[in-house]
Formats: sequence, C-alpha cells, structure tokens
Amino acid sequence: MNLHLTAPKRLVSQKGYLWLQHTKLKAFSLVEMMLVLCLITIMTLVVSPSLVTFLNKAKLSSQLNIINSQLQLAKSTAATQFVYVVFCPTDNRIRCSNNWRDEIISFIDKNNNGAVESFDTIISSHKIPTSLDINVNRKMIKFSPINTGATTAVTVSLCFGKRLKKALVVSNVGRIRLSNDLTKINCNEQLR
Repeated sequence: MNLHLTAPKRLVSQKGYLWLQHTKLKAFSLVEMMLVLCLITIMTLVVSPSLVTFLNKAKLSSQLNIINSQLQLAKSTAATQFVYVVFCPTDNRIRCSNNWRDEIISFIDKNNNGAVESFDTIISSHKIPTSLDINVNRKMIKFSPINTGATTAVTVSLCFGKRLKKALVVSNVGRIRLSNDLTKINCNEQLR
C-alpha cells in the first residue's frame, strides 16, 4: 500500500508556455510501518534467548580456559624448577582457604607446607566472576616436581546455572584434561 502524496505545484515550460505540474511523492503507510516494527520485535524475541545462552557458554569457556592455563603453568613450573607448586583459594594471600569463590592463587611452596611464606613466590592469581559457580573436591591442588602419584587428583567444576557446566580433571600424575562426561560434573560437591 503506497500512499501518494502530492507535492506543491511547480512551473514547467513547454513551447514557450508555463504550465503547472503536479508531482507525486511515494511514502510508507502507517500499516506498513507497524507491520515492519512487529516483525522486528518478533525476530528480536526469538533470537535473544539463544544469544544469552551463547554469551553464557562463552563466559564459562573463557573462565575454564583461564583456570586450565593457570593449572598448566603450575604444573610446568613444578617440573622445570623442581619445586612443589600449590593452586588454592585464599582470602589474604597468606594461607589457603576453603572457599573457591575467593581469589585463586598458584605459588611455589619451597618447604611443602601449603602456606604462602615470605620466601615463596606467587606465580598466578585469578578471581572467578560471581555469576559462575566453581566447585573443587579438594582444599588445594598440589603439583609435585616429579610426575609421580604425589600430585593431588582433583576435579574442578565450573557451572552457570544447572544446565551449563564444564570440568577439568587433574590426575594424580598431573595430567590435566577436559571432562566430557556431563553426568559426572557435580556443581554441589563438598570438599574432602
């Protein structure tokens, strides 16, 4: 439906005579504009839930990659410098806490006591965003200088609600892998 509007008359010269000519302007009708606005609204409502899910998955993957890189750094530091490295939450950067919602640090534990002392070196730190839940079934993860059974076996689970969840599994020899079995990822597991 096109609404034809007439513009002001203008003078046109033909064979020496001046004539008035009407020009027609084309525009959209109100109904056509309302229809386009309705379609845009419907498309936005259909796309927005999947966009939110996509952004949440991206946030979860990003945080999991950060934790994975910190664990890999701790593992390689233990192996290359032949020292014990501890990965744990802390509320004061002096001792490990039980709350994985606190800042997470990795440090070289020169005397292997699990506490940050003046001669120990912090090699990384990270804070998990409050929108994500992190659950670890140990108080700390300790990497030994030699790939033996002395490394702590642990599962680090990251969850966004009940449906989005991923986990990293650290074996007792220090191998870090992504868990593909979603049924074994527990977002409410308690510390041992």
